Amino acid sequence: MENLNLTSYIKRANKFMIFNIILSVLIGIIFFIIGMNINDFSDYPNLNLNNKVDNSLNGLIEIFCNNAFIMPLTSLIIALIPIPYLYMIPTISTIFSLSMAIGIQFAYKFNEGTVLLLGVLPHGLLEIYIISILLSLLFVLNKYIRNSLVNLFKKNKSYLPKFLNVITSICKCYLIVILPLTFICALIEVFITTNWYQFLKNILI
Repeated sequence: MENLNLTSYIKRANKFMIFNIILSVLIGIIFFIIGMNINDFSDYPNLNLNNKVDNSLNGLIEIFCNNAFIMPLTSLIIALIPIPYLYMIPTISTIFSLSMAIGIQFAYKFNEGTVLLLGVLPHGLLEIYIISILLSLLFVLNKYIRNSLVNLFKKNKSYLPKFLNVITSICKCYLIVILPLTFICALIEVFITTNWYQFLKNILI
């Protein structure tokens, strides 16, 4: 079983970060190619980040609660199923929808695709990194559950740390790292991204 400390969680999170970025780029490229073969964009919505974010305290609370509690809870429930990497489904779903939109937007109008991509960068990269840290925590929990089940059927049982120690280390990383970063990310999305996006629209479109 891996070390249950912040350093090990961050190292693993960096690997998930690389995977998530590569996945984002690949999905974007695929849908850019698909979009290039679409002749009629009449039904394609005009994406506008300013219309998607509530630039207020309510918007901040809504985004923070969703990213800090609702999405992690969904992933946590899935991580309790003793199947490796199944808990990545919510992450992949989020990455897929945004990367698809950006890829098609590039094919639809290249300058608008550029604005959309640059517009989400202030909070997008940080959000992906936060998700990557969460995946690192869920990796440990899911592996512990799977190893515990395997131990039930083994004569020579493998050493596993106490479940309380695993949960404690996960909660510490969540409270010390994920929650503060998620709040900062929500602040950026609500109060910086919208203005940055509007600035890009004014100069590039």
